[in-house]
Amino acid sequence: MELDRSLKARHLTMISVGGVIGAGFFLGAGAAITRTGPSVVLAYLAGGIITLFIMVLLAEMAVAKPVSGSFEHYARTAFGPWCGFMTGWTYWLAFLIGPASEAIAAGTFLNMWFPGVPVWLFCLVIASSLTVINMVGVHFFGEVEFWLSLVKVVALLAFIVAGCYSLGLDTASPARISNLTDNGSFFSAGIPGFLGAMLMVIFSFGGTEAIGTAAGESEDPQRDIPKTLRGTVVRILLLYVGSMTVLLFILPWQQAGISSSPYVEAAGILGG
Repeated sequence: MELDRSLKARHLTMISVGGVIGAGFFLGAGAAITRTGPSVVLAYLAGGIITLFIMVLLAEMAVAKPVSGSFEHYARTAFGPWCGFMTGWTYWLAFLIGPASEAIAAGTFLNMWFPGVPVWLFCLVIASSLTVINMVGVHFFGEVEFWLSLVKVVALLAFIVAGCYSLGLDTASPARISNLTDNGSFFSAGIPGFLGAMLMVIFSFGGTEAIGTAAGESEDPQRDIPKTLRGTVVRILLLYVGSMTVLLFILPWQQAGISSSPYVEAAGILGG
């Protein structure tokens, strides 16, 4: 079956960005902050650098052999059928669990604004909508993913801008740089806590590899894949580190819980 090579560079970029910026960051950030305190900013910086190195290697392989199987195919070619089998099925299992967790997280967020609607109903609508979008066709999926991802990027940029304004110009705002240091040690739980937070941080970078899996449906993989992979990781790294730093200026890290998104709490503080 011939693949429809209709994805442009902008589609590939936003497919990856949209796959990364989600529940693992908006909701999981609270767990990471609770584990390590203000040093979570360094954890996201380290996670981004690690991801960048991995994506550079994936870009080299995707350009050399742009197939839809991506790293499953590369593992099978390099290390044999068993390694390819394990890589493919492990990735399938991760994506069986991942969308469900994303739908639950989105339902939890929506339930905060619409408490009369049960979380399970939000989850059902979201999961059904995503299924239909994926079944229609790759070009339609690329367009929908582009615009939905753009909404998330704009939301994070708006949060950073609003936080910086509150920090520098709004004298009545509780946002202050001292929130990073006035509430205990920068490494609140030492190295063990920092390494524990890295588990959540690395999870939140999951999805960048989506460009590699979409290489087989790219218009020009030799041109687009390396550029979009590196650019995507750098953009996500800047958004993550920038928004996390602003978040900790606004919200003392002890107040970041794991039952709700710290970004929702910080936005509530900014909104007064």
